Amino acid sequence: MPLDTATLSRDWIADPDVSQAIHADHVCRALVEGMHEVMSSRSITVKELATHLGMDENAVRAAIIDPLQQPLHVLVRMLTTLGLTLTTTQRT
Repeated sequence: MPLDTATLSRDWIADPDVSQAIHADHVCRALVEGMHEVMSSRSITVKELATHLGMDENAVRAAIIDPLQQPLHVLVRMLTTLGLTLTTTQRT
């Protein structure tokens, strides 16, 4: 019996765990892009941000690379420092 890839793909996307992972990936990408844009436009270096936050440079780099792996208070503090805010929107 041939594999119906259209149905498989539709079922895969409908899986709540997969849907949640896709949403998390979109959120992560938006956070990373936002941080990069602000830091670039204001010429903020990782070292300057780390000093301002009282954090290690490697910790700041890790937070920029993968913000969703950070404790929420660290992420919010970084975003607030950069002038970024988290808002809720409807998922599409």
